[in-house]
Amino acid sequence: MTLALAHRIAPAPGAEGDGGLVAGLLATAALIGLASLVGMTLLARGDVADIGLLYLVPVMFAAIRLGLRPGLAAGLLSSLCYNYFFIPPRFTLAVADPSHLITLVILLGVALVGSHMAARLRHQASLAQAQAGRDALLAGFAGRLMGVTRRDALWALLAEEVA
Repeated sequence: MTLALAHRIAPAPGAEGDGGLVAGLLATAALIGLASLVGMTLLARGDVADIGLLYLVPVMFAAIRLGLRPGLAAGLLSSLCYNYFFIPPRFTLAVADPSHLITLVILLGVALVGSHMAARLRHQASLAQAQAGRDALLAGFAGRLMGVTRRDALWALLAEEVA
């Protein structure tokens, strides 16, 4: 591989195809459903204090594995599920107590911040991987260059690299 092809080392974002995104979205929806079921179980036992925190798991899963937009979608769906199943009046999207509205806004805010941070981390990791590949190619070229002892071999090496 030549230095000219070094920019192709890191896969483009979304290169895994739509199948990976669809599977990730389905897994996120399943996690939101599981969080709702666990929350219902806790609610039946009278433990209602931190049910909203259960929804942070699918939000962060989507943000880390899938990126910004799926993380935000998971945050929105989680907020809607939390509102529908646990905030009085239950089984509606109405919010009677303004303090519950603050909880919903905070859940969405955490989804926004977490998704944004995860997306930036994914981008930085992609850049680091590409840079590592370029560095390896440069080191290999420098090693081959150091091994050249004759001028005609140098020209041949340079012509090969340019081609």
